Amino acid sequence: MDKRKYFIKEAIVLVIALSMILSTSVIAETDDFQTPKTKIEGSGQAPGAIGSVVWDNGMEYENLMATQWDESIDFDSYVADDFHFDEDTTVLDVHWVGGYWGTDYDIGAFDWCISFMYDDGTGESPDGHPQTPTYAGPYCFTWDEITKEVLEDTGTSIYYELSVDLPETITFYGCEKFWISIWAEGQYPPQSGWGAHETYQLSPAVWGSDYFGYTFWTPGFEVQGYDFDMAFQLTSDEGCEPSVDVEKYVWDPCAQGWIDADTEAEAIDLPICTDVQFKIVIHNNGECCGALYDIFVGDMMHDSLKYISSDPEPDEWYYDPPYYYIYWYFPGPLDPCNTIEIYVTAHVEGPDCSVDPNYVEVQAYSDCEPYYVYDWDWAWVHAYENKPPSPPIIDGPNKGGEGVELCWTFHSTDPNGDPVQYIIDWGDGSTDTTECKPSCVPIEVCHTYAERGTYIIKAIAKDCCWGAESTESTLEVEIPRPRTVYHSVFLQLIERFPFMSKIFRDVLGIM
Repeated sequence: MDKRKYFIKEAIVLVIALSMILSTSVIAETDDFQTPKTKIEGSGQAPGAIGSVVWDNGMEYENLMATQWDESIDFDSYVADDFHFDEDTTVLDVHWVGGYWGTDYDIGAFDWCISFMYDDGTGESPDGHPQTPTYAGPYCFTWDEITKEVLEDTGTSIYYELSVDLPETITFYGCEKFWISIWAEGQYPPQSGWGAHETYQLSPAVWGSDYFGYTFWTPGFEVQGYDFDMAFQLTSDEGCEPSVDVEKYVWDPCAQGWIDADTEAEAIDLPICTDVQFKIVIHNNGECCGALYDIFVGDMMHDSLKYISSDPEPDEWYYDPPYYYIYWYFPGPLDPCNTIEIYVTAHVEGPDCSVDPNYVEVQAYSDCEPYYVYDWDWAWVHAYENKPPSPPIIDGPNKGGEGVELCWTFHSTDPNGDPVQYIIDWGDGSTDTTECKPSCVPIEVCHTYAERGTYIIKAIAKDCCWGAESTESTLEVEIPRPRTVYHSVFLQLIERFPFMSKIFRDVLGIM
């Protein structure tokens, strides 16, 4: 009797367990989080942050995208969106549109988390997972710690404007793309989501979910069938001020690039009696305060250089020893992230070994306080006497065959250590110019003479940086007539009539 009761009890437990499994199975097949393409009713515009918004991705919403981690059933759904700054920027607060739908949507009170990630180098997705972000976070906040305002209750879903103060100040590097991911952590139901809209900045949002089988990271288009962006803003208590930046660069023909010679120790070497080019770049790097106007640029050039010209032409310039003063005026507007470039050409006067600064300053006005902005930069130059390379040494054969390729080596020494190239005249109407090689490093060049004769190879060495040329070196090369192979009948004729050899030699010139 006791055994029967025991087995009946066990059977009942088994039935209950099976019922729970089957029930869970039905929910897993039918609940909303099985269909991420579900359109959640609701649309509108959140007021957004007031004050120092440093990144505004838009706070309008047309839908909620599933963003939730439910540890009890290993349900995960994450969305990430990108942002960037033109200069290093601190972020203290995050504002976004979030909400809930489904059963118990109106009493949803999950924790919410935020992570920041680097770009993966493609510009199209982050390089990590929100739970283990590569830049900062995750930062998680209880529902009570979040500032919230109801935006819309549709009867099946609810939208909030949510904002938090980050537990630490985060500085994001300028001119680099980052990604943000925001999600809720709580047990279904309800389901949580991040507000989205179909207009996007930079790259569209991306999705990742092990539960749904979307790899980290999958373009949102492949999930929803259209591109979208997320509703969020980043703010900083440091406020928003206009700003301008100016840089003065010097063109280095040896490095084939613009050099930022800000200090005397970084002064660029410029040979006397050559022309040099400077580039002045004015950059509106005050992203949040709009355009700059009435932009004045002044360049002060030491007379170790002689001003020649500029593009665009200056509004005014004059010489007041020991400086040239050059001025430009641009009415604007110069919008955020945009630049003005000025190219200045000067002649290097010397004296030898002089090291002199060249100064540029920019002033501009903005509609934001403090209204007036300015910046300055230096470009240091070192004038020196450039000496030409030594005449090249030509090493190789001075005799060869007609139609046979011959090779010679050429090498020269440049007193200033500049790379050298060789300009070669082969004496038969053809020339070659070699690639640039380090000073003293030989280079082999080959040539074929098509006809017999005596040729003079002429070569000069040229400084690849500044164009100084050596004197000429020469080498005489003889390409003799090929030896004649005579027919046996012809030889028998000469042997029988020896006097004919003199005729062939003196008259016909064939022996």
